[in-house]
Amino acid sequence: MTLVLKLAPKRTRSLVPASDDVLRKIFLLLDSPVDLVRACVASSTFHRIITDQRFLHRFHVLHPPPLLGIISYIFLPAEPPHLSAVAARELVGAGTIDFSCRSFLPNPRPWYVRDSRDGRTLLSENSKGYGM
Repeated sequence: MTLVLKLAPKRTRSLVPASDDVLRKIFLLLDSPVDLVRACVASSTFHRIITDQRFLHRFHVLHPPPLLGIISYIFLPAEPPHLSAVAARELVGAGTIDFSCRSFLPNPRPWYVRDSRDGRTLLSENSKGYGM
């Protein structure tokens, strides 16, 4: 008589929690949008959760972009005790702020800052006013 042992099928354990709500809460704890992008490409489940419009809105409410400074006639970087003071100091120290905009605008003449809201800046090449 031959004895045949049948092994139970190997169970694969998922590393992904069963609940999307748990994942949403974990993703909202991430500090950087870069980390969110990394998580998004790691799994199709993660991608589905992260690209949901309600989740993205909630993430942006909880993690607003940092204030690096104020644009006046010159750039005034954030200063301590503001949380973005270190990043603003590094930005100024790197010499990356150039309001002549010669690197990406077609006209070589200087462009002037007219207004700035919500991370967008309105530029004009006319220094006297809005009209030409």
